Amino acid sequence: MTTTVYTFCWNEIFLLPHFFEHYKWADKIIIYDNDSDDGSQEFIKSQPKAELRHFDTNNKMDDRTQIDLKNNCWKGDTSDWVIVCDMDEFLIRHEKLKKYVGEVCVFDCKGWEMVSEEVPTDFKTVNLKYHYPWWNYKALCFSPKVKRIRYSVGAHSCKPKPNNIYNDVLEFYHYATLSEDYIVEKWQRTFRRLSENNLKMKWGKYCFLSEEEQRDEFKKRLRWAKRGKNDIKIGQTT
Repeated sequence: MTTTVYTFCWNEIFLLPHFFEHYKWADKIIIYDNDSDDGSQEFIKSQPKAELRHFDTNNKMDDRTQIDLKNNCWKGDTSDWVIVCDMDEFLIRHEKLKKYVGEVCVFDCKGWEMVSEEVPTDFKTVNLKYHYPWWNYKALCFSPKVKRIRYSVGAHSCKPKPNNIYNDVLEFYHYATLSEDYIVEKWQRTFRRLSENNLKMKWGKYCFLSEEEQRDEFKKRLRWAKRGKNDIKIGQTT
């Protein structure tokens, strides 16, 4: 069984070592870099399983470009499986894929928001998490023999062809909420790079919050994770 991971990078020198450590079971990792200048490109080049590719958006975060890449970057791949994910999305339960080799199918993966009060040095020590059904399912893994994946913006939904989707076979950890300052700084840094199209469409909703609202959002996520209730109801705000 062979697996290729496709992901996207802009100044992710903190996440990269954790990403490569997690996906060490993959056969190849292809990274599309958006002109990083923090040492990310040099790190990627040092990894034997990595292939570095480039894309240019004039130093802007543009979701339309990201979706075009996610919908097309894997085409022509001859692996049994491709994983198309963001740098902070870590697929788990991958050993279950062996059962489905040869099928032309898509896995809608259940996601867990991983929450930490301090920035971790080892992601395996992050044990607070919750699942929010509306946005924490993503089709991260599929056979490259599908004719199309057709992700929507944010890649939280897709319209693959053929429409052969398995639910709740695979899961993933989302390592974004890694301390209050970490997530607030990330949202603010992203906001400064948003393209005109993102600004017009309000894509990247947390980036548009005030700093006070962003810090309140972190506190809410921490409360959810600490309650020990893994599934958050749709519409729940406290």
